Amino acid sequence: MKKLFENHMFWIVLLSWPIGLGVLHLLSSTYTIHRTIGWGWDITSLMEQVIVFCVLILGYGIVYFTGRKTNLYLSVLHSLVLLALFFSDMLSFELTLLYALQVGSLVLFLTNVFSSKKLAMAQ
Repeated sequence: MKKLFENHMFWIVLLSWPIGLGVLHLLSSTYTIHRTIGWGWDITSLMEQVIVFCVLILGYGIVYFTGRKTNLYLSVLHSLVLLALFFSDMLSFELTLLYALQVGSLVLFLTNVFSSKKLAMAQ
């Protein structure tokens, strides 16, 4: 488990976001009647999450492909905060708690990326 969170945060984020985002968006989103096509999905909240997903993939991708490892505790904590953000729509968090989770996620992400360590090369 230690190796997973230290060396492969890129894969955790890459695999969990589309699955979690897709399932939770379908469960919590609404659709409306549209005059031209007959119906339509509301994707306004989805676009913000896609931008965050791209930033996370870019940051953890750079860490992964440059052969660095992240801090175990920061990675686990960041994964838990991301999990709480996944379920924030279904649990109807208060707005202040949601903003605190988003800021906390950003701080954990930046700290984790900038404090990553170079892996020793195996010979």
